[in-house]
Amino acid sequence: MNQKAMYHLTYGLFVLTAALDGKDNGCIINTAGQVTSSPNRISIAVNKANLTHDMILQSGKFNLSILSEQANFELFKHFGFQSGKTADKFAGYTACRRSENGLCYITEGTNAYISAAVEQTIDLGSHTMFVAEVVGVVVEDAYMDESGRFGINETGLVVYSHGEYFAMGEKLGKFGYSVQKKK
Repeated sequence: MNQKAMYHLTYGLFVLTAALDGKDNGCIINTAGQVTSSPNRISIAVNKANLTHDMILQSGKFNLSILSEQANFELFKHFGFQSGKTADKFAGYTACRRSENGLCYITEGTNAYISAAVEQTIDLGSHTMFVAEVVGVVVEDAYMDESGRFGINETGLVVYSHGEYFAMGEKLGKFGYSVQKKK
């Protein structure tokens, strides 16, 4: 079996946040996606070695801040290169606010956040998949057009593929694009 195809998968990038017993924590993840639209549910996969994993497992809730091109390397270092088991990632960190569910979300280098309540957990070996109901979504006003439509090309979404980060490109089409007849 040739594993090289696995290196061509792309993933969005997110700061996943949780809290337990008065302590806030967060980590960088690249495995999140919408799994149903009615009811609105998302799934995330979190490494069991992360403190954030244990906090979500015990509290049953999390926030997911969607990273944009404006996210600087310091944000990745802060939430990705140190462990919440040995560092208080929110001590002195000011680029955040609390959402209605009481958890922090990141306000700089992001374009939206999602609050979720865990409904199901699935053991995947090194990771746990959390399937969660979406209980809140906030999109930065700058990314909404006058008709209330989300302008995805303006968001500067970032994707990850095999150790490299990329900005999302231009719009290619709309729903049904992959099966449309060529003109």
